[in-house]
Amino acid sequence: MPADDFFIDGGVAPMIPEFFVLDFKTSYKFWTEILDFKVVFEREGYAYLRRGTVEFMIAQAHRHWATGPFDLPLGRGINFQIFVDDPDALAKKLVESGYPLFDDVKETWPTSGGVARGYRQFLVQGPEGYLLRFAKKLGVRPAEKDTAPPPASEDVTVPDKV
Repeated sequence: MPADDFFIDGGVAPMIPEFFVLDFKTSYKFWTEILDFKVVFEREGYAYLRRGTVEFMIAQAHRHWATGPFDLPLGRGINFQIFVDDPDALAKKLVESGYPLFDDVKETWPTSGGVARGYRQFLVQGPEGYLLRFAKKLGVRPAEKDTAPPPASEDVTVPDKV
């Protein structure tokens, strides 16, 4: 049954990713029991999930919208940043549940335009390999200098054309 603030015609978030998953039961448990997303709407092999203002859909993979093979890890080349109140507690819960962190909890202050924006964050891969970045905003401060992203790793092969 839909929640009061849910509209069947598209939810409330301006963008709602839908993750195809190979093992729906494992992914459902990961998102609902470990990450504390609430089920807004579900049917067999599909769930519409919400945590605060963040919304995701998970669906058992099928060929209808498949653009290629479902090789693990799924979601290569993208990460999803999700703001949470306590990244340390969530990271601990994930590790205790058998999900090692892809990148440990740390404070980072990326800069641009003379301003540094602070985050306490970590990254973890879900059961299908989707890369999730959980972060808490720490504020802003003047930057000493603008920072560039780290150079590409030499062990990453980037195709000329997709």
